[in-house]
This record gives sequence, C-alpha cells and structure tokens, in this order.
Amino acid sequence: MFLNKKTPLVAVDINSNSVMVAQLNTVNGKPELMSLGVMPLEEGSVVSGVIGKPSKVIDALRLLLKTEKIKCRHAVTSVWDPIIRKIKMPTVPEKELPKKIYELAEQHIPFDIKKMLIDYKITEQAQIEKNEESLGKTNYFIQDAMEVLLVAISKEIVNDRLDILIEAGLNPVIVDMDIFASINALKLIRDLPATGLVVLLDLANPVSRINILSNGNFLFLQDDPVAIDFQSYRDVPPPNPLLALSKKIKKNNIIKNLNEDSFLQKGISEKQLLDEEIAEKLFIDGVLEKMETIFTLIDQKTSEQIEHIFLFGDGALISDLDSMLADHFSTRVEIVNPFKSISVSSKHFNLETLNRLGPLLTTVVGLALRRFNYN
Repeated sequence: MFLNKKTPLVAVDINSNSVMVAQLNTVNGKPELMSLGVMPLEEGSVVSGVIGKPSKVIDALRLLLKTEKIKCRHAVTSVWDPIIRKIKMPTVPEKELPKKIYELAEQHIPFDIKKMLIDYKITEQAQIEKNEESLGKTNYFIQDAMEVLLVAISKEIVNDRLDILIEAGLNPVIVDMDIFASINALKLIRDLPATGLVVLLDLANPVSRINILSNGNFLFLQDDPVAIDFQSYRDVPPPNPLLALSKKIKKNNIIKNLNEDSFLQKGISEKQLLDEEIAEKLFIDGVLEKMETIFTLIDQKTSEQIEHIFLFGDGALISDLDSMLADHFSTRVEIVNPFKSISVSSKHFNLETLNRLGPLLTTVVGLALRRFNYN
C-alpha cells in the first residue's frame, strides 16, 4: 500500500500485558473502526516498557496481523516514560533551532544525550527579562522568547520497539509516546482546551501514572510536568483485568473481533477470588493515596482547582471505582471510552464489548488516529 497522509496506519500498542493492533479509517470526517485485535503476552515479555522476550512479542504481533487480515504494512507505535521538560529560550531563526535545542537538551536531560532521541515542539511565544551590567549599572530589558516542549527517550528503547515491528513484517513510520496517544484519543470525546485543570489517571498493571493537564496542555511546576508514577499493586499477586476479559472473548487462544462471551470466572478457586479482592483493595488504597498527594500539591502550588478526572487503563474496569473517586474528591470522574466517537460496524464488532473495553484500548486508538506527514 502506498503511504500518504490519508493512509490508515496500523497502530501497535505493546504493553506489559498484551499486544494490541488497530486501524481507523476516516469517513465523512469521522473515524471508523477497520480492525482491532488483542493478544495477551506471557509474563515478563515486557517489563516497564522494556522488551524482555522479543520472540514472544513478535509471535503475538504476527498472529494478530494474520488473524485480523491487516494488509497495510505501515505502522505507528509508542514508547513509555519519556522525559518531558518545558524550556523558555530566546527566539532564534528556524534553521538554528535544532542546534540550539540540542544544546539546551544537554543541560536539562540528566542522561548521556548521545544515547537519547530528542524531539521538541514550540508551544507558545513568550518574553523573558534579561539584565546586563554596564559601568556599574544594571540595565533591564525584555527579550522575545519561545516556550519549547522538549521530549527525550532512550535510543535503545525505541530501537528495540522498532525491531519488533520490523521482524513482524511492518514498516514503522511514526513513534509516539503513550501519554500523547492517550491524550489524542481523549480529544475524540472532550474539548480539552476548554476543560480547565484535569487529571489523567492511567491505571495500568504493574505501574500506574497520574498526569495533569491545564486547558489541554501539560501542567508544569518550574520546568517539570506534574506527574506521578506508582506501583499499582503491592504484596499480593495482581488480578489482570485484560486477561480476565480475555477468558470471555477469546477462542483458540486468539481474541477475534472482541465479540464472544464465555468462561466468566469459570474454574477460579475461592482462594484466587480472595487474593483478587485483597489486591483490588490494596490497589484502590494506593490510588487514593497518590491522588491525595496530587490534590494537595495543586492546592499548595496553584490557584486552580481540579475540575475533572479521566480514568483509563486496566484499573478503570474495577466496579464503582469512578463513583468512589467522585465521592472522595467531590470531582467529576469519567471513564474514558473513545468508541463513543468512532463508527463501528455491528457486523464485525460487538459494540457493547468495545464500550466495556474502551478504557484499555485508549492508547491503541490514539495511535490509530495518527497519520503520516512528510513535513
């Protein structure tokens, strides 16, 4: 398939529990679901974003592409845990900007810059106050400046991810960041610039993350975005909502079209159920503790109030967690479901199941919305 800016890229989300693929077409200005598949991964295949068992991941991805009959080879994927900084710098000519950004990155990134991939986006024009001393006097003046969002990620992590896609027969053309992909999907259902201060609560397994957006952009305190990572589970082996749902929707070890319903907790012992209840309680306690930290920080450091909590990831499937958070923090809470704004054919997909799985599929949907731009 020829690659252009309208090509529906194959989105590949590789996380600790699974490989997900999706394709979205655009029909009359609205996204339409073309394909979607999920394959659970063996434990240890991916740990904290690092590929631990490449062959297992490659096999799962190949099987998904075959099962879903995806013909397009051009792909978009994402990596986890980038370093993000906001930098204010004097305005420079466009041709000098890459060199200047690299110099600033060396100052702001606490790793060997030669081992990192650097990207940036100019977020807004600004002004900075400078002073110069001359003849014993200090002169103050205002200089035109720009605010730059600086993003850095390990070359090794990116290259490992690209190798997986290439070995599976794909041509990766875009590498995004998980958090940017999730925000992209959220934009389908909410006008983020008009939402004020909001929390993005990604309850993943084994590591969850809290990010704060202010009018659609990362909230920064000094040069760092407000974000917290934390272990989702502690001493008890965690339940895996994706795998639990997989038992209900897979056939012959393949999750096909997300449209079958069976095996609801069949064969699960009382001890397993008790362990899962304990793990869930510990998980909820951990979420409340970290969210309290965020609310306290916002109260102390800003004059704004958190107006909305957007909930996605494995933990979003826990029954009544949204209402529990809403009551505890007296804030609106919404479970993110990007399929509210996507056309879905009932001949090929079960919309009820997709809506239930929506919070788990946010990243892959956000990736599938991306298009290649030669510029």
